[in-house]
Amino acid sequence: MLSPTYKQRNEDFRKLFSKLPEAERLIVDYSCALQREILLQGRLYLSENWICFYSNIFRWETTISIQLKEVTCLKKEKTAKLIPNAIQICTESEKVPIISDLDLHTSLLLS
Repeated sequence: MLSPTYKQRNEDFRKLFSKLPEAERLIVDYSCALQREILLQGRLYLSENWICFYSNIFRWETTISIQLKEVTCLKKEKTAKLIPNAIQICTESEKVPIISDLDLHTSLLLS
């Protein structure tokens, strides 16, 4: 199966995060996981002004939307105290640990 085109991914992004401004455009998205009580596999979407996460595990949906201007820090983290495959997105009110690969780290640190 071919991977979805940018147009399809952008449409999916718009449907999942319909409360974002209409003009908001998806830049890139990544497969990743959110570390909570359990590991939630999903996708991280990076747009012009937002970092968003979506997961649907057995119809249990999790969505997170963080405006880039609210981000106070991006920190590389390690899982199991050994593997440098995580990043923590910090705001004034929360810390969001995301587990992924180096491509995601590079994109977030460059944005």
